[in-house]
Amino acid sequence: EWNDVWSSFDKRKGKVANEDAPVEDEGEDMFEVAGVAAEEVVANKFGLNRDIPEQTKREVRQRCGFGCAICGVTITEYEHFFPDYKNARSHDANRIVLLCPNHHREVSKGLLPKEQVAEASLNPKARQVGFSTQRIESFRGIPSLKFGGGMLVKLTPIPLQVYGVNLIEFQAPEEGSEVTRISMNLADAVGGEMLRVASNEWIVSSETWDFKLVGNRYIFTNSSGSPDLILRFEPPEAIVIENLRSTVNGMPIHVTETSLSVGAMELSGNVVSNCGIGLSIG
Repeated sequence: EWNDVWSSFDKRKGKVANEDAPVEDEGEDMFEVAGVAAEEVVANKFGLNRDIPEQTKREVRQRCGFGCAICGVTITEYEHFFPDYKNARSHDANRIVLLCPNHHREVSKGLLPKEQVAEASLNPKARQVGFSTQRIESFRGIPSLKFGGGMLVKLTPIPLQVYGVNLIEFQAPEEGSEVTRISMNLADAVGGEMLRVASNEWIVSSETWDFKLVGNRYIFTNSSGSPDLILRFEPPEAIVIENLRSTVNGMPIHVTETSLSVGAMELSGNVVSNCGIGLSIG
């Protein structure tokens, strides 16, 4: 229950009644100390380092379903609430939430009440619908697909097909647009949905063990901490599969930096260009 997060909340005043939790100042969570810009502050007045431990971050991501608690967008930042970071004595996963940059900025500028953030943290949007999502429209023309052992597929609408399943597909832009439509369907090592892309709508299942977007990389890890998928964007030229452990119709697929293996078959070092289908296996 929310009582575990904050003992008593006065919705009229928006304050924490628990004496152990300091009352929040209104306004931005970011602050300055003795003229030092917020981004340069490494610890708050209680000596709490700005860096959130990785385990705590993972707990927050899992609770929020890997998306903004309010809108479900995949690109997110961590927001301390009740108390704000400047008054926090610890990085408590139950008092940190994922917000997209837009909603994070609204909170910082006092446009989005912390009460609303707190309520969203209890019932995050991505958990409601079962996935987080992000529309990515970074490619014009057909991007190349790079993966294991120097494999390169260029100018090919269906670069990778396994047992009749198009794992990745590039389609012509819709009328009036120049944006290539990208579709993907990548399962995890046991066949569960991991990443689905439907005409540039990138959809991450909330049932994934862990997912994070780091720079230009989509990173999925399993409960053992090993990556099931590392996908890197290099717009406007290429998409790179750095690592993949997947299953299609019971057939294991493994991509590393040095090879691509499907079942007992291993491939590396091939270049495919200007084909309808690049690699079709099975």
